[in-house]
Amino acid sequence: MGQADSATAFTLARLLEKHTQAQSLTFLTREGYGDSPSTLNKKPRVTVPPDRVIHLHEDTLNTTVSAKIARLNRVPMYWIPEGHAWFVGADIYARSFLVGGSAVCIEAIMGCSELEAHLIKPHDTVAPED
Repeated sequence: MGQADSATAFTLARLLEKHTQAQSLTFLTREGYGDSPSTLNKKPRVTVPPDRVIHLHEDTLNTTVSAKIARLNRVPMYWIPEGHAWFVGADIYARSFLVGGSAVCIEAIMGCSELEAHLIKPHDTVAPED
């Protein structure tokens, strides 16, 4: 158990920035794991089953995705750019990210020497990390 590494998140974010023309980005962060930054309490939130509160943080891309993650002071569980060119998701206790995107985007991730990446196909089973 754990959470995704911020250095890995920054590397992934820098790579993904090259694969969207989005002007805004939405991050979703679950309430109650680790220390929730007080700034999250001021953000819109939704409740998903079973009674999990998710905070939404939206911003324009006038700075880098990496800077937005740094401003949140944590690695969000989900990242969604306007236009949905790609999607990043992570389980609450996972140390890994799942990324969906175009073939070109995924090839760039697979070819990045700073990331440990594995191609997962739609019918593959993903084993728990612990």
